Amino acid sequence: MSFFGAHTPVFDEVNARAKEYAKERGFDYSWVVQKPYCKEEVIACLKESDVGLIDVEPYDASIFSQVHERCKLLVRFGVGFDKVNLKDASQYGSCCARTTGTLSDSVAELALRQILACRRQLGSNRAVVESGVWDKVIGNETTHMVGAVYGMERMMGKDHTPVRKIFNYGMEHFLKDRPILFVLTVCTAPEGESMMHGLFIGEGRNCLTEASSWHRKEILISSSTVSGNAWSISIPGNSRALGSATKLSTARAWRLPTAGS
Repeated sequence: MSFFGAHTPVFDEVNARAKEYAKERGFDYSWVVQKPYCKEEVIACLKESDVGLIDVEPYDASIFSQVHERCKLLVRFGVGFDKVNLKDASQYGSCCARTTGTLSDSVAELALRQILACRRQLGSNRAVVESGVWDKVIGNETTHMVGAVYGMERMMGKDHTPVRKIFNYGMEHFLKDRPILFVLTVCTAPEGESMMHGLFIGEGRNCLTEASSWHRKEILISSSTVSGNAWSISIPGNSRALGSATKLSTARAWRLPTAGS
C-alpha cells in the first residue's frame, strides 16, 4: 500500500510501473493518494496491508494501535522519519524504515537554490515586485562570494580553485559549443604601479594553464606583490597575436616579452 505522491503525469506513470513490477513478483500493489490527508482512510487501508509506503503525514499511537496486527512495516519515502513517532511504533511492534538516498539530489537542489536565492536576494526582490513600489535591491554574484570565502590570496595565479571549477562546469555544460577566446594578463605592482609582464590569449583551458605556470615560474620567484586577471570574450575565428609577442606552442597563446628584456 502506497500513500506517497499526488495525481500528476509523473506519479501516475511511476505507480503504474510499480503495480506491474509487483505483479510480476507475486505482490498486490495499491496506490491511494492522500491529498488531503485522511487518517481514517489510511487506517482502513493499512488494516488490509502488510507494508505501507508513507509520506510526510504524522503517524503515532492512534494509527499503530489499530493497524499493528496486520501491517508490520512502514517505509517512509524520503531522507528521514519526519513525523513518525518511533517510540509508538516500537510499542506496537511496528518496524519503520526509509528509502535511503532517494531524495539526495532533490535536497541538494533545494539547498543550492536557497544558497543562490540568499546570495542574489531573490526574496527581497520578490517582495519589492509584489509591493508595487520600486526599491533597488542588488544581489551579489555568487562566484565573488566563493572567492571571498576561499581567500583571494589563495587563488591569485592558480589554475585550480573553487571559482575556476564553477567556470569550468559552466563552460563544459553550457558553453562548449560557443567560440570562447580567453585573454589573461600577468602583472606585478612595484611601488604601487601596475606593470603587465604577460599577455596570454587562447581557446580552452590550456591558455589558463600556461599563464598560471609562467606566473609561478617567472613572477612569484622575483616579486611578492602579484596580481592576475582573467576574462573571456566571445568572438568568432582563431586567436591571433596582439602587438609584439612571443607565441607559445603548447597553449595557442602569446606572452609579451618580460619588462626589461
